[in-house]
Amino acid sequence: MRVTFVTVNLIVGMLFSFVDVLEAAEAAEEAALDDRHLPAPKLMTQNGQRRRNAFDDIFIDIGNWAIDIGDVFVSGWDSMETFFSEDMVHWFEEDFVNFWEDVGESFAYAAEQDWEDFKDFGEWTGEQFNSAWDATLNGMESAWEWTEDTAVTAWSETEDFFQMLGCVVEDWTSKSCISCVKDACNSSLSEELLGQIDAANGVAVADMNNEFEAMYNGCASAMESCPTRDVCNDLYNLPASTQMYLQPQIAQCNLCYQCLPYGSTQEGCQAALDQLMPNKCADCSENELQMYQAFYMCSGLEVLHTSIEDLGESYAEGASGRESLDELCKYCANCSDYREELREICTEWVTIKQGWDCQPPAIPDVLVPPGVNV
Repeated sequence: MRVTFVTVNLIVGMLFSFVDVLEAAEAAEEAALDDRHLPAPKLMTQNGQRRRNAFDDIFIDIGNWAIDIGDVFVSGWDSMETFFSEDMVHWFEEDFVNFWEDVGESFAYAAEQDWEDFKDFGEWTGEQFNSAWDATLNGMESAWEWTEDTAVTAWSETEDFFQMLGCVVEDWTSKSCISCVKDACNSSLSEELLGQIDAANGVAVADMNNEFEAMYNGCASAMESCPTRDVCNDLYNLPASTQMYLQPQIAQCNLCYQCLPYGSTQEGCQAALDQLMPNKCADCSENELQMYQAFYMCSGLEVLHTSIEDLGESYAEGASGRESLDELCKYCANCSDYREELREICTEWVTIKQGWDCQPPAIPDVLVPPGVNV
């Protein structure tokens, strides 16, 4: 008979009673249990102690257990559509693909990854997906940093900047192009910088169009289907000799609490995924690969959220990014060697200023650990 979480509370209660009777005899196994409860890689503090968050970093090293993945992905876990939601599937297959096509090359370049390895989205293996998602998060983390480029921040003080260069622009309308202005534009711009600005604007437009909400809500839908924190903590505290009889449930707990909550890490999630789908899901079916990818995506939710928040702060009214882009578009869109790139950037910038609230989506409550403020 397959054990599910409908009966797991009763089972756990009975097992704890049994453990009380055998407590002395199993003292040696309890010592082994401490080793099994080491956290996933990079979940240790600097002094070597186990790092605990509000979800107790639920993670049990399953060692050499051979768990049938079919016993884990059951009862609502059987497909990405039912576990993460159809909207998240649509986001993954449509919105994220479009987003990746817009900004992926810049993100891959920033992460020193070969764009040729990532541009064929539909053919990604688990390993390629992980690398591409890591590059996406790294790119989003640094998307706003162009606003701190000294060559760009000079534009926020335009009059001083041009006076320093000896340009007279007091009555200049930007309809003409004088050599002094063109030289100033060219000296402060580059293909790399424009690629960074374009990628940052792509993040802003995607958030403005609510393209990330389906991912947020999909991760929340999955969390709602997970065993409760209390159940997983009970499983966590069982002796190793007892845990072996609840392997699928323990695997579910590891995946849920290492990959889904706000504050999860890619490293911790990867450890949980490797236990059930080793070698980055190299031997997975198409459905299993989708589940693998969705779990790994959710582990980056905090990075994604914080990145949008940081970009919003730099694009808000009065912020340096907003002022620099305003001035760059005013003076350089028609007066530089980068007219084509700037026309696209500046057209998109007008849309962003008119439509983006400079705020990330709200984190669903079910994803926020108790006591954590977002």
